[in-house]
Amino acid sequence: MAKKGQVPTVDILVFFGKRKDLADNLVSILKSLGCNVSILNDILITGTDVAKKLEYYIHKAKFCIVIATADLKGKGGFFPAATLTNELALCLNQRIDDTLILKESGVNLPSTLPNVIYESFPKDAFHRVLPALLKILSARGLIDLGIAKRKVGPSERQNLIAFINEMDALWILHGRVWGQVYQRDHKTESSIAVELDQMFEVYYDGLKAGIGLKAINKSLDIYLEDCIIQAEQHIVNVLKDVLKWKSSEAALEEDSFRKKRKLLYKYNQILTKARTAEDNFNFAKSFSKKREHYENAMEAYELFLKEVGE
Repeated sequence: MAKKGQVPTVDILVFFGKRKDLADNLVSILKSLGCNVSILNDILITGTDVAKKLEYYIHKAKFCIVIATADLKGKGGFFPAATLTNELALCLNQRIDDTLILKESGVNLPSTLPNVIYESFPKDAFHRVLPALLKILSARGLIDLGIAKRKVGPSERQNLIAFINEMDALWILHGRVWGQVYQRDHKTESSIAVELDQMFEVYYDGLKAGIGLKAINKSLDIYLEDCIIQAEQHIVNVLKDVLKWKSSEAALEEDSFRKKRKLLYKYNQILTKARTAEDNFNFAKSFSKKREHYENAMEAYELFLKEVGE
């Protein structure tokens, strides 16, 4: 508790322009993970020396998050609100290494600001930036995503952290697969982008349910398991798209028809094994059985990638 006459502090301070809804949702998620976090507007800064008090908050905070959205349209495109630009300048002036900008795609930052690292998100898809943000905060010790691995009693927070760990693993797998096709086949790349967007929607739904921002008609642990299953299915669809393209590409590289047939037959055997596991995955009723069949499918896909030379 702050002493009389002293301004209280927070570990993470969130700044925003005109999209308070994004800041509120982000704060709710971070608070559910045990963070001492607040948006600037929720901190009472009154009286004289407002600028000095703001500088004090920024100096005392361990980390600053700035949400830059398309608040103003001007010459050269869209820009954040003027007040946010000023607050961002203060953050970069005092805590450039401890400030993260979450920037909406297409938004221009003032040229007077120093070069900074930022994470971007598409318009109306703020949830896409959450995995990267959680990784950064975890690396800095501001949230503990490893707590779910310890033997402790069940709780909603434990369930939510376990869910984030599972989704993070799926995101890493997607990154490996994405590297196979990026800028090499436009049709497959577009198909994967659709699946990825749907997977992020599932991720965001799970996060909202875990912190009480989304009403659910089942227990949280069951709901989050369902979210993981849906996300895994999107990853399976991504793999199928990539492997379908990659198998045809590899077969075309062979010079003889006989070799092509032999290669495609071999690939078909591997993919049949994967599809069988997928069918079992879809019909399995328990989460543990679904996980077993999902891992069998992943083993087959891993073999396929090895065969075609990942």
